[in-house]
Amino acid sequence: MNTRLVINLSAEERMALLQLAQQEFRSPRDQLRVILRQALFDHGLLVDAQFPDCKEIAAPGDLGEESGSAVKDMPSLSEDTQ
Repeated sequence: MNTRLVINLSAEERMALLQLAQQEFRSPRDQLRVILRQALFDHGLLVDAQFPDCKEIAAPGDLGEESGSAVKDMPSLSEDTQ
């Protein structure tokens, strides 16, 4: 089921959308749909239909750690593991 959505854009936003759509070889309507879908994925509000059970894995640095490592308390390969 599709739902029609009306979005009012400023002249600047409209020109930016038209420019991006042209660069991506899409119609402005399709480009806006891509932008909206990506934002919903990024916020975890929409999951990929191909992988409905998958969970997003945080990239290094996304967890607010200074070192950028997402794994804590694991021995490094250079440590002796006897």
